[in-house]
Amino acid sequence: MSLADALLATPPTSLREGLARASEIFSLRPEIDRLRIRSDCFHNGWIPEKNLNTQLPFINNAFTVMVGLEDLLSRLMLLERDAAEVLADDLADAPESLLALTELFIAKKSSAAALEMAFNLVDPMPHRDEISRSVSRATPQDPITTETVLRRRLIDLVRISGQTNLLEELALLTEADGVDPLARLLAARCIEQFGVPQLARLTQPVEVPQSTVTARRIATAIERVRPSLPPSLQTDASSLALRLQSKAVQGAAPSETMRVMGIHFQRGDWILLREATPFTVASSLHPQCYHRIALVAHEAGTDGLGRLVVIDHTNNRLGVQVSSLDNWITFVQE
Repeated sequence: MSLADALLATPPTSLREGLARASEIFSLRPEIDRLRIRSDCFHNGWIPEKNLNTQLPFINNAFTVMVGLEDLLSRLMLLERDAAEVLADDLADAPESLLALTELFIAKKSSAAALEMAFNLVDPMPHRDEISRSVSRATPQDPITTETVLRRRLIDLVRISGQTNLLEELALLTEADGVDPLARLLAARCIEQFGVPQLARLTQPVEVPQSTVTARRIATAIERVRPSLPPSLQTDASSLALRLQSKAVQGAAPSETMRVMGIHFQRGDWILLREATPFTVASSLHPQCYHRIALVAHEAGTDGLGRLVVIDHTNNRLGVQVSSLDNWITFVQE
């Protein structure tokens, strides 16, 4: 039995009780994350000396704490996703419950909950009959349904939590004819904020997966939905479509900042990686010590597209490798 199952062994008897349990679970990770951030400042106590051996115990202990907190955060993410699944199922009998639960997830900025609730972004809600009979159903005077509000707040949850693994779901939402126009615009804005994936480099191996979310695809979807938007939002939609069309034609500018998996990158950034190698395992250094360095650069491709790329000097016979930034980050993350 998982920790989430133990905390939620019996279904909550009321919405208030369910939200109280969820708040208890989803308050754990922010506290641990604050400890991790504090541990990252360990170098303030490290005074370089000629004899590195006197510093090794301190370095080892510091990295042990950092890696331990990272492991705990990963476990808490699994707990949050498990809890989100259980709570969403128990509290989904009324659409107001899903809305209240989503508001809690937004307050906690839970990316795990966003991943678990993503099925509501495009697919019809499982309790459509209850929605049609709810007091908040659409009327000529108030055309906003509970389903509409829930979709919009779920997009807010994805955006605020930084859940970049849902780009494809957001792209599908921009193309869904049965979804209200504002939700489709919000989904496109979220994709732009996260960073539209770059087109593959001409020399990229065919076996490397390429995202189906492209600037041209999202621009086309926005152009289709723009006439259905209120006049006050049509200008914003046109500007967004123009930016995406420009990116589709020109690619990334040299001064551009790209967000990949919640991290902002720009030309000239250095990336330090931690991973175990035979050298670090056999030496007195901690196996998770930074040992691999990569550099973010701008490339003007022969196809006329600019791209942010990573120059990676790996410790093998392949030497220096150049990869598209978003593909490289995704590969390293996995």
